[in-house]
Amino acid sequence: MDAANLSLPNATYDRVLMFFLPHELPREARERAFDEAFRVVKFGGTVLVVEFSEPKWWHPLRYLYLPFLAYLEPFAPDIWKHDNVTAWLPERFADRIVSRKKIFGGYYQVLLFRA
Repeated sequence: MDAANLSLPNATYDRVLMFFLPHELPREARERAFDEAFRVVKFGGTVLVVEFSEPKWWHPLRYLYLPFLAYLEPFAPDIWKHDNVTAWLPERFADRIVSRKKIFGGYYQVLLFRA
């Protein structure tokens, strides 16, 4: 199914998971995918996003993986280079962030939103 145009009814799910999806999408499609995620989750439900993050300066994959991502995942550096999630997240959802946790030396991030 197209994440930017889900064929699902409104407010149907308690939880929505976006697992390494935002970095696969150009900005416009990413915004539509977030719109859709919040559309299909029930009021009070949660949207969980697992995505890349900018790793710490000492992380060995920081210097090895960025050229790889830039070549094979052209939208990933947009997310990686902006440690502030509101730089790549639609602004209308920024106030819904409940928690943000960085893991694996900051290489990944887990964001929890409340609908």
